[in-house]
This record gives sequence, C-alpha cells and structure tokens, in this order.
Amino acid sequence: MKIALVGLVVATASAGFASFDLMYLPDGLGRVNRYDPVNQVHLGGLNLIVNTRHVGGHVDSPFLIGDLGNTTIYDSVTGGALNNFATTTSGHYSHTTGDKFYGVFGSNIRQFTVSTRSSTLITTAFAPLSLAALPTGEAVVIGINGGGDLACLVYNVAGTLLSNTTLISAASLDPGGPDIGSAAVVSQSNSTSVVFGYRATTSYRLLRANFSGTGITSIVTLGTATAFSTTAQVAVLGGHGGTVWMVGADGGVAAATRIQGYVLSGSTGISNVTNVVTSAFSVPSAGAWSATNIVAPEPNSLLALGAAALLLRRRAKR
Repeated sequence: MKIALVGLVVATASAGFASFDLMYLPDGLGRVNRYDPVNQVHLGGLNLIVNTRHVGGHVDSPFLIGDLGNTTIYDSVTGGALNNFATTTSGHYSHTTGDKFYGVFGSNIRQFTVSTRSSTLITTAFAPLSLAALPTGEAVVIGINGGGDLACLVYNVAGTLLSNTTLISAASLDPGGPDIGSAAVVSQSNSTSVVFGYRATTSYRLLRANFSGTGITSIVTLGTATAFSTTAQVAVLGGHGGTVWMVGADGGVAAATRIQGYVLSGSTGISNVTNVVTSAFSVPSAGAWSATNIVAPEPNSLLALGAAALLLRRRAKR
C-alpha cells in the first residue's frame, strides 16, 4: 500500500509540474518590485536598505544586490539584509553556478562566492557594459573595444580570456552609445544563446549571439522594439521554455513600465507573445539599471508536492 501511495504521489507531482517566471525589478528608489509576467500580476515589493538600481539572483538562494554601497545579499522573501561583501560594484550581476555570481566592477568584473563572502577580480580587455554567464560558468562580457566596436569577451572562472568576437561595428552603433541593459542566457534543447537589447537611435533592437561551447557561432539581429523610452536602458531577462522578456520605461506613458515577451525558435526565429504596460510600478526612466527573472517551480506544483509529502508523513505514522 505504501509503495502504491508513493507511486501515486510521484505521478501526480510529475504530471502537474511546470515553471513560472518571477521578476525582481528595481525602481531606483530603494524598492524592488516582484512581477509575474505570464499572468501579469504585481506581487508587491521589497523595501531595501540600499537605494539600489541593480539586482541579480537565482531560484536556489537569496538574490544578490549592490549599488551605492557594499554588495549585499538580501533574503528574496523578506528583503532583509543577510550579509555583505567589502567590495562595491557598479553595475550588472549574473548568477553563474552554485553560490557564485559575476558583477561589473568599474572597468573589470568580479566573481563573488556567497558562502564565503569572498570575491575575485577578473581583469577585462575593455569596460563592461553588461554581462551574463553561460550554464558552464564562464562570464560573457559585452562592451566597446578599442576600435569602438561592440564586442563580446568570454572568460573562464580563472580569468583566462577564451574568445573575443566583434558583434556590431562602430559605424552601425548609435552615436550616443548602445546603452545596453541586462543580458539574458537562453538554453534550449541543443543550443545556448545570449540575448540583449541595444539602442539604435529611436528604438531598441534585440541581438542574439549563438554559442557552441564558449565560442560564438552566429550573430542575429532579432528585431526592433519601438515602444520603449530611449532615455533609459532596457533589460532583457531569460524565462522558461526559450522565452525572453524585454523590460523598460514605456515611451508613451509617464512612470509606466513596458514588458514585452518573445519566444525564440531555432537559431534565428522569434515571435512576440506578450505586450504589457503597467502603472503598478516604474523601473528607472533614465540611466543604468538591471534586473533579474527567477524561473521557479509553478506554485500549484509546489502545493501539490507539499500536500503529497504531508500525506506520506501521516500515512507513515499510522
């Protein structure tokens, strides 16, 4: 009977298992808003000690946050500060593997280890505008090289440069700079891509760099998003199932946030599936900022698993 019950529990949990997206979006005034982009629900926010414009995190730990002070680890549920690093950073964060993060540190980057509150400097060949991390832990650094081109550098955890690729020539960039926000890593069945938005005069464009191992195999401009404000960065966040989200200040409604969702297919395909403008909160409307999206088990699945565990426990006591 116990074996049959266990089988029923596992089958029920597996059949209902899914995932959902939960964004953490700073407003630049000390509050980080939680938003479910699939169901278009604002889930309140966290009032933090630090007036931050940069957030990074992942499903298995508290999220990392840093700006205007020491890099600090906060609890993702309560917003309470857990500990901090003695090292300040000045921009984007990206979770790598385990309890490690990368963070932009002036003209270089740092790798942070949460459990030991330690960090290691990785000297880069140019000042990073954004960064991401491949599933195998390498840092993907995006910035302007000495020739004015938009380029991508890939470093391993030891700080060794593995590849250097020009993404967009200087002649094709906006004279005011590409103004790149958060970059997303999208892993599909047989490929990994880094996707980010860059400013092109009156709009933002999505660019996708397809990887094989730690090298870029192709560079694809996916399309243009014209409804965002061009005075602030647009964050690109990875979601489940090949989804990417563009988030930024709306170009038409003051103090509103625009969220657009896209699904990637193959190495070049893209389809727009979501367009939302919300006034429930506002992301920074000027200057640099960054956000994170946590892909987590869908809430109903968590409830089902919890109920199943409770049922087994009660059965064992009989």
